[in-house]
Amino acid sequence: MFWIYGGAFVNGEGSLSVYNGTNLVNISQGRVIMVNLNYRMNAFGFLASEQFGGDPSKITAWGESAGAISIGYLLLANNRRERLFQQGIMISGSVLSQQCQPYKEYQNSHDTLLNMTGCATDVDSLECLRQLNASTLLEAANAGYGRNLLRFYPVVDGHLIREVCSTALINGQFSKIPIIIGTNNSEGTVFVTSYGYQNQSQLATCLKRANPGLTNSSIQEILTLYSETPKYPNLPYPEFVRTANIYVARDYQDVVPVWKYHFNVINPHVLFLGAYHTSDLIYDFDQSTGLSGDAAVLANTMASYYSSFTVSGNPNTYKYAGAIEWSQFQNRTNYTQIVYQVGNATTESDTFLEQKCQFWDSISEQLMH
Repeated sequence: MFWIYGGAFVNGEGSLSVYNGTNLVNISQGRVIMVNLNYRMNAFGFLASEQFGGDPSKITAWGESAGAISIGYLLLANNRRERLFQQGIMISGSVLSQQCQPYKEYQNSHDTLLNMTGCATDVDSLECLRQLNASTLLEAANAGYGRNLLRFYPVVDGHLIREVCSTALINGQFSKIPIIIGTNNSEGTVFVTSYGYQNQSQLATCLKRANPGLTNSSIQEILTLYSETPKYPNLPYPEFVRTANIYVARDYQDVVPVWKYHFNVINPHVLFLGAYHTSDLIYDFDQSTGLSGDAAVLANTMASYYSSFTVSGNPNTYKYAGAIEWSQFQNRTNYTQIVYQVGNATTESDTFLEQKCQFWDSISEQLMH
């Protein structure tokens, strides 16, 4: 299993204790090799790694947030002519969570970084950036990102990624491998509180800045559709990447085996955030030493599904004793997904967001600009 951590392509590190895969490897009885890596982020570039042991014909790419989005991009790589890994696990992210665009769409970020580093007036601005002290470049990059002036995302470069990601998905231009994909129940709450949005007016401004093609009527419709948190009426409804992941799962399930999940475990110390983005990680990595009772059982169960999927291509083959059978996400089973919750994992039909999916379908052209 090859873990790619999240962090919005801006920050993160593979050595965080929450990413310790020891228990997950143990629960696989030695059948899984766990690899954590660091990769260059924000203005410093893309990922790099050294070779590692194991069977190169049995690699499972596993990532969360930006890590999951990276897996989605790699499934589209070179118009799927290369199969870079044999299975994928995408947690709280997909190729549609942050739409890849042609590089010209990010020219403004490049120009802004030049201005912030004093390289804008240099004859060779790229060489100027290369000659900067790393701390100077990092300070400028972080400051620009924090003020929403800079965007660091993979782009359609004509080589690795040949076309806009949503188009590639519709055309079936992705590697045909088994995948696990899913989201937390309240992905977006932690972002709303950390970004400081106090009301829907501020959120509307942010939506327009991030998606210039959105019409005012579409923005109002978004605010209406995502205003269902009754206890905290000024927070937008916390779904974040859930609708995007539904689209990806439905596109994939037509041609490859897909297992979908819905994580709904609430941290008792921050009840108002619900099952927020990243709150599942201690369960994904079976950090059961910090859990007890039913929570520890759930962590064992989730880790056993993922390790079984890595070994056999099916999460049920070596699942934890007593764990329920995880059905594939298919039309004929009415889009059944597993629900991770303390007490017992159950199954449900993933059709409750149908109205929102239809809305995003109707404005898809506005999101391309």
